Amino acid sequence: MLNTGDVIHDVEQIDQAVSAEIPGKETDPQLWETVTTCMLHGPCGVENLRAPCMVDGRGLDGCCSKRYPKGFLQETILGEDSYPHYRRREDGRFIEKAIVQADGTTSIFRYDNRWVIPYNPFLTKRYNCHMNVEICSSIQAVKYLYKYVYKGPDRANLLIDDPLNIDEVKVYLDTRYISAPEATWRLLGNKMHDGSPPIQRPQLYLPNQQPVYFSTEHDLQDVNTRAES
Repeated sequence: MLNTGDVIHDVEQIDQAVSAEIPGKETDPQLWETVTTCMLHGPCGVENLRAPCMVDGRGLDGCCSKRYPKGFLQETILGEDSYPHYRRREDGRFIEKAIVQADGTTSIFRYDNRWVIPYNPFLTKRYNCHMNVEICSSIQAVKYLYKYVYKGPDRANLLIDDPLNIDEVKVYLDTRYISAPEATWRLLGNKMHDGSPPIQRPQLYLPNQQPVYFSTEHDLQDVNTRAES
């Protein structure tokens, strides 16, 4: 819960906290690098019909579940019981990236402010990663927060092609999932498991139950000496 003086009330405060535009490369190269690397959506739609965000079919009739590309906006507009419509000026800034089409060919796609995911400039520069920041000012924010608090871990489907040739390391890396509570527990340095009383396995050898391996070329007396030691 924010203090009364920290609650965002108007458009000017929203623009200070959240941006949905490509920053200037000359004025802030570090922020530009992170935004153009981590905070661009897609492409999707007719530019990329196979994009995972496409719903209602992956063909020409499909649409982006995140509603990209957004429209250009000269000023931020407060939404009615929803997220704000962030400022996305048509300022001429863009970045071009190569994308692979379904037929294997490569094309160049131009990103502009319509494809920028909302972000906080300070947090984006500090952590240098994808971090979507939104202004939640409606009563639905309570439902949104509780959904993530009680959200269970993801589930993974396993496919084993050859039961006799299993790459255990690859299976572990492909299916390992650390949920938010487990990650917090690890970051705090708490134990992941414990046992009481502690169990240790001593190195003991029972009479006549210790195998001795030798070659037929070895001397029998030396083999007996090793077995008795």
